Amino acid sequence: MSKVNGNSTAYKKTQATSWGNSAQHYASDVHEGSGIMMPLIGAYVETAKEEVNGSPQILDVASGSGEPGIQLAKLFPDGSVTMTDLAEGMITQAQRRAELHGVKNASFAVADAEDLSNYGGATFDVVTCNCGLMFMPDYERALSEFKRVLKPGGLAMMSAWGLPEHTQLIRLMHDMRTAIAPDDSFFADPNILGSREKLLHALQRAGFSSSSCREVNVPMHVPGEKVQDVLQHNAVIAELLERLVKRGDPDVAERSAAALLDSAARRGFLQEDGTIQCPTNIALFVSARA
Repeated sequence: MSKVNGNSTAYKKTQATSWGNSAQHYASDVHEGSGIMMPLIGAYVETAKEEVNGSPQILDVASGSGEPGIQLAKLFPDGSVTMTDLAEGMITQAQRRAELHGVKNASFAVADAEDLSNYGGATFDVVTCNCGLMFMPDYERALSEFKRVLKPGGLAMMSAWGLPEHTQLIRLMHDMRTAIAPDDSFFADPNILGSREKLLHALQRAGFSSSSCREVNVPMHVPGEKVQDVLQHNAVIAELLERLVKRGDPDVAERSAAALLDSAARRGFLQEDGTIQCPTNIALFVSARA
C-alpha cells in the first residue's frame, strides 16, 4: 500500500483539492503540444497500436487533464473512452481539451480508482493509468479494480516514476523539502513504485499475467522565470507549501524557489540562463493482460 499521511478519506480529499487546483496549469504545461508528459503518453499510443484491435472500450483512470485518453480516443474513433479522475477540476480540463481536439467518442466522470463500482465487471477492453497509481493510498485495491472491470484477456497499461536516483526533478523536490521543512513530508511519495520488481509483483498479486515493463525517459526543463509558478502548481509541492503557510510561514514560497534553484546548481542542473534542465527522469511503463 502507498504511504498515507492520516486516514484514507482525508488523504483523498487532499489529493482531489491539490490536483484540482493545479488542473489548468497541468493541462497547458504537461499534456499539450510538447508538454513534459507527452513522451510517456506516446508509449501508450505505440503499445495500443500493436496490441489493440477493433473498436475498444477504454477506461482511462486518473486521467488528469485527459491523457492518454484523448490520444487513444483519436487513435480508435470507432471505440469509446471513459476518462475518470478523483479531482473534478481535472475532469473539467479533460472535457475542455477533448472538445479542442475534436474528440466525440469520450465520456467523463469523477471517480475513485479504488472504487470503480459504477462500472460492471468485464466491461472494458483496455484500462490505462498514467503516473497515478503511486498516489493512490491503496494501489493494490486499485489494481484489483482494474482487473475486475477488464474483459478476460483485456489490456492494462500503466506507468509510475522510477527510483529517486533516476528521477532528477523529483530528487530536486526532495532536496527542497529537506531545506525548507526537514521534519515534514509530501502527502505522497512519487517514487513508491519505482522498483520494477515491486511494480510487477503488485500486478501479479492483483491477478494480471503476461506483464512487461520498460523504461521511458521524460526529460524536463523549468525556465528560471517559471520556477515559482511550477512550485505553486505542482500538487505535491503546493500542498506542503500551503501547510507551512497555515503554520505561520508566509515567505515559504520564495524560500522554496531559492532552495530548488540552489539544489539544481549543486547538482549541475542549473543552466546559465537560469533554466533547470533535468535530462533524466525515468518512468516505468508496464502492460499486462487480465
